[in-house]
Amino acid sequence: CLAGAAVADVYQIDNDEALTNIGVPGGPITWGNAFETTDTMLENIAFGLGINQGGTMVGSEMAWEVFGSQQNNPSFLTSLGGGLHTIENDAYWDNGNLDVIDVNIDLTGYSWFFIVGSYNDTTGTTFAAAQASNVTFQSWAAVAPTPADIAGGALIDDFGLPGTWVIRGNVPAPGAICLLGLAGLAGRRRRG
Repeated sequence: CLAGAAVADVYQIDNDEALTNIGVPGGPITWGNAFETTDTMLENIAFGLGINQGGTMVGSEMAWEVFGSQQNNPSFLTSLGGGLHTIENDAYWDNGNLDVIDVNIDLTGYSWFFIVGSYNDTTGTTFAAAQASNVTFQSWAAVAPTPADIAGGALIDDFGLPGTWVIRGNVPAPGAICLLGLAGLAGRRRRG
């Protein structure tokens, strides 16, 4: 189980300190982080997913997309890849498991890029986006149903939700590691 050589969180701006889980109960949320490009190949992306008070999100489908950009602003984006993903892990602040998606996306020519997810809550009890406590002004959100809607979103700080989404890139793929030990947006604090 020697995976120390595996690339881990080349793109990570969250500090992994629990703050809250955020979502739009009964509606869609699109959330994403902007990253400054330092490595031109993005091999995988990962989301720390929140909770569903009425059951579980595991098995539900979320959309994801990676966009190229020249700045930390979602107004001028180029889609580099996207798809649908069946959620395998939620309740990130309880179990620490990221949902990893293999992507193999070339970031050449883009000084910034965005990793974006979208989830439509049909139960009215879901808080899909895990948020850490540090403030970096690189996390964006929109009350909207598709990753492309991030272009009309705003910094979460502007919604009164300072912090950073738990979204990362180039994390080790599952099995490659042993256990390593907006108006309308709502948050649910983690119980201590």
